[in-house]
Amino acid sequence: MIDDKNDAIIVNGQPMTSTNTKMNHSVNDDDDDILFTEFKSIQIKKSLQQNDRLALKTLACSNGGFVTNELRVKVWCRLANVDDNDNVFNDISSNIQRNDNYRQVILDVERSLKRFPPSVQEVQRIAYQDKLTEIIIRILDHNPDMYYYQGYHDVCLTFLLVMNEQQAFHLINTISRSHLRFYMERTMNTTSNLLEIIYLIIRDEDNELYDYLIRSDVGTIFSLSWVITWFSHVLNDLDDILRLFDLFISTHYLMPIYMTVAILMWKKSDILCIDCDMATFTITY
Repeated sequence: MIDDKNDAIIVNGQPMTSTNTKMNHSVNDDDDDILFTEFKSIQIKKSLQQNDRLALKTLACSNGGFVTNELRVKVWCRLANVDDNDNVFNDISSNIQRNDNYRQVILDVERSLKRFPPSVQEVQRIAYQDKLTEIIIRILDHNPDMYYYQGYHDVCLTFLLVMNEQQAFHLINTISRSHLRFYMERTMNTTSNLLEIIYLIIRDEDNELYDYLIRSDVGTIFSLSWVITWFSHVLNDLDDILRLFDLFISTHYLMPIYMTVAILMWKKSDILCIDCDMATFTITY
């Protein structure tokens, strides 16, 4: 779970914090969580009304992110400059089976079973998967200069789980042309170069960890799925994934790389305890 406990909102001179931790969670803690959510929701709604983008981005980085799915859908679309009056979704008539990526998309979508919350019934899941496939193919047809990559479906599914099909299409289409654009090039050359930033930062921040990673010869392959799926492929808790999406949509497109560096430095002691070789590191992480 993501630890937000060091962030706080001040109410009546007292810091308010919220946590997902259920251990030692009393009735008073529940009351505090409800109060916190209500208070932050008011802040978010006010910032939306005033179109204060800086305030919204600041709220994304603070405890709880955008707190509810209803609010995050509104904020995500606002920050991504999604046009509510755009008719592209309705104008595109795509025979999805003719798309060159259709077979690969179908295979990836069928493997997305673990991404669905337990509360989603099989019939509903199949409907989601059909919509997901159609959204991805529609976006690729609408953007012939963009190329599908494995893991893109994980990002798209996350959006679809919290908004309707048309909203998801517009938001994914916009994000694909901004935050994800380098991952959707014909080759992975730019993606590989971006992942090297991980080592450049660690080299400047922690020589011991940097030397270990170099000696292990692990390269950047372990971080590929973290970055290009915004961690949605490797995390099991949807709330954690959505919390990260709040951050990533609100910040620079390199933020998933910075997050990767932060995780590696946070887990440094654990990393240094495992065998210094690529196989062990890759299996562990």
